[in-house]
Amino acid sequence: MSTFYDRFNDRNVKRFLDKQVARDFKDVRYSNLLLRARQCRDKASVFLRVFVGGKERWQKLGNWPDVKCADVVKALPAKTLAVRDEVVQQLGLCETFGAVFDRYLMRLDRDVTLSDKRREGLRSIIKCQLAPRLADVRLAGLSAGEFDSVFVLPLINAVSAAYVHTVWAALKSVMGRALKLGWVDVDPLSGWSLSDFAVVGLTHKPCAMTESRLLGVFSQLGAFGVQTLMLFSLMLLFGLRIGETRQLKWSMVGDDFIDLPGAITKTGEPLRLPLSVEVRALFLAYRDYAKGAFLFGAGNGRALSAQDASRLIRDLSGGEWSAHDLRKFARSMWLDRGGDYFVCELLLNHKLKKLDKTYIHAHAEKQKGAVLSDYHGYVFGLGLSGVLTETLPRYYFLLLKLKAA
Repeated sequence: MSTFYDRFNDRNVKRFLDKQVARDFKDVRYSNLLLRARQCRDKASVFLRVFVGGKERWQKLGNWPDVKCADVVKALPAKTLAVRDEVVQQLGLCETFGAVFDRYLMRLDRDVTLSDKRREGLRSIIKCQLAPRLADVRLAGLSAGEFDSVFVLPLINAVSAAYVHTVWAALKSVMGRALKLGWVDVDPLSGWSLSDFAVVGLTHKPCAMTESRLLGVFSQLGAFGVQTLMLFSLMLLFGLRIGETRQLKWSMVGDDFIDLPGAITKTGEPLRLPLSVEVRALFLAYRDYAKGAFLFGAGNGRALSAQDASRLIRDLSGGEWSAHDLRKFARSMWLDRGGDYFVCELLLNHKLKKLDKTYIHAHAEKQKGAVLSDYHGYVFGLGLSGVLTETLPRYYFLLLKLKAA
């Protein structure tokens, strides 16, 4: 039978029953409300329909005219939440953001696909940024206005714009995972973006490392110790991330290449980097100072911690540039000096599209050595060679020996 559409009030319901042309009555303003005429046509059953757990659940609210339309409409929001909560509890679904966070943290501890750094980063964001603002907020019926007042505005007033985007990405990831794993039946953030809350997008941050600033770093580099010198040099020379650099082992350093396994790279992809003659001499000279398995050991058989590595670079930079600026500088110089775009992406170990990978395997792998050799000649000539000669006495002798071989 057809459905009768009109405004939900007592007069229109009576008119619907008198006409006897349809079984159901709906008001487009209340999509989860439905009246179904009794066979006698002097009464109608009033139903609330709630979609939860992947199914539509029906709850009878009473019979018209025993219940009045105005009373039904007034009680509709609270009744909808009550019915939904009852079903959610029966299905074991999360009712609040806090319940989702608790489940996610328990799963995070067992997720071996994530690096320790990534797990710790997510755990910190949840405990320090998400849970304090959202733990008690109910998922059902969450409006953009409520979300803005309890989460977005407090967040943008507390942290940097860049970190707002980081926290938002983490929250979207958590809720997306919760939906896929069946912890929630709907993601209340679906379809929302930060721009909906007038949060501006991130602008490209220029590289803080320049050639003139690099000359200034070279002038003081020798005073910061051999470990700092080597950590800085490898990140500058290869555009490596600080997390990858601090975990390098001597077993990864060969005569002609450094081979980084996927276990220590951010992308999870292994990375092979050709060694120029200058870098080969640098490794040989530095070997006298790093006797353990790691190039940057912590003295306990482990690699230098992320915090200690960051502290070394922070002390050297004085806050004027970051470890990531060294990566930006390397990429910029590779391109400025004629390096192929895809070769540079390969050296940075960026994730690439399938078509890009095909191109790289066919053409670019052979060009990595040429790009690095040219760039290393530039950096060593700019002043790094002089620093190493003063700090690592054997460096210059080893360089001459390798060039003569």
